[in-house]
Amino acid sequence: MIGGDDLKHDLALFIIQVERSLPPMPIEQAGEEMLTLEDVSERFNVSTKTISRWRMRGLVARRVKKEGRSVLGFPLSNVEQFAGRYRERVEKSAKFSHLSDGEKDRIILSARELAAAGHSLTDVSRRLAGELHRSAEAVRYTIKNYDRNHPELAVYPMRNGPLDDAAKAEIFAAMQQEGSAVEALARKFGRTRSSLYRVVNEVKADRLVRPPLDYIYNAEFDDTAKEAIIAGPMPDEMMFLNRMAAMRAPKDVDPQMAYLYEKPLLNREQEAHLFRKMNFLKHKISKLRSQIDPARARVAELQKLESLHEEVKAVRDLLIECNQRLVHNLATKHLQPGQNLDELKSDANVSVMRAVEKFDYGRGNKFSTYATWAIMKNFARSIPDENTRRSRYLTGTDELFDAKADIRTDEQEIVAIADAAKARVNHLLENLIARPGPAGPARAAASSPGR
Repeated sequence: MIGGDDLKHDLALFIIQVERSLPPMPIEQAGEEMLTLEDVSERFNVSTKTISRWRMRGLVARRVKKEGRSVLGFPLSNVEQFAGRYRERVEKSAKFSHLSDGEKDRIILSARELAAAGHSLTDVSRRLAGELHRSAEAVRYTIKNYDRNHPELAVYPMRNGPLDDAAKAEIFAAMQQEGSAVEALARKFGRTRSSLYRVVNEVKADRLVRPPLDYIYNAEFDDTAKEAIIAGPMPDEMMFLNRMAAMRAPKDVDPQMAYLYEKPLLNREQEAHLFRKMNFLKHKISKLRSQIDPARARVAELQKLESLHEEVKAVRDLLIECNQRLVHNLATKHLQPGQNLDELKSDANVSVMRAVEKFDYGRGNKFSTYATWAIMKNFARSIPDENTRRSRYLTGTDELFDAKADIRTDEQEIVAIADAAKARVNHLLENLIARPGPAGPARAAASSPGR
């Protein structure tokens, strides 16, 4: 439901738009007496700005030609009707007196002191309006008009030049934090609050709309009858959630391995449903992005995109977390002396993340098979590279970080151990007795010290 006040406001805007689209009509052909903007202003002793506000409340006007010039004309009957309906407002506006030069100087002087103390333009306008018994809008207009006419002495200097990407990124990051001081940010960059929100909207649109989006398309994504099933809960979801709530790591498990027991394994149907849902959500994102102009993106459109991205992230994270045991097992099997298990698992997790994005659920294969080959392929490349790096570029600092015990010995000790081993072998060979038989000579020959 739409409130009546909102409808009145929209209707007034619509009437003004229609009036602007009509060609000016000769004032003699109006059919009734028409008052110009100056006539209405003089009749009620109000400013033309006040009359513009009255138009939003139902004061009808249209373009007419008077003495060859296009002016704004008000039908006399409508003016009288408006004055009768809003008598108190018209009388109050007629009593309004313009600010004197002394009042304007006082406003600027006080505003400059308050601005130096860190008060915003809105706060200053409200505070001085109470002291001077004026409207906050009148005070605000006075300050803004002064700043516009005296930019070198402006109370709130504004930077009219475009912001660079670094400044936009800084504004976006600051505005995303809870409790961020918008007024302080506005003063730092010399912008209004509304312009800061426009910057946030622009950066958000750029990050949500422009980056490429890859997904596995399926023809059923365009079947609206299947949308509820595809985007709905996975098969046996309650059973999965109950198992997850009941999971506990065994007592003898290393605390660092406890995360392996936080998520149960997915069955084939659940796995296929999640992959289909993730790619379907990406398909919806792609369709919505094609309808959005990043330079003119609406807040509602960006909120919808953000919501879809969050859903995609939730499904993707669940698929990755449910395959952590696979990552741990493969990393443990490929662990070599001198390697760090956590680094190996981190490397494997990168492969799983890529595999989740590239896996085609429509082929009927299990994801664990696809992910295993992806991890093995990555290990086949990364492990030899790491071994080469360690053998060629290992330094004392690296050994210190690896916390490895120093098992090195000096060269003399190594030579002494080798000589002792050789002596023991020769002593055994000298005491061997040849076995009789056809193989005897050969054995005896083989047992000679020279061999």
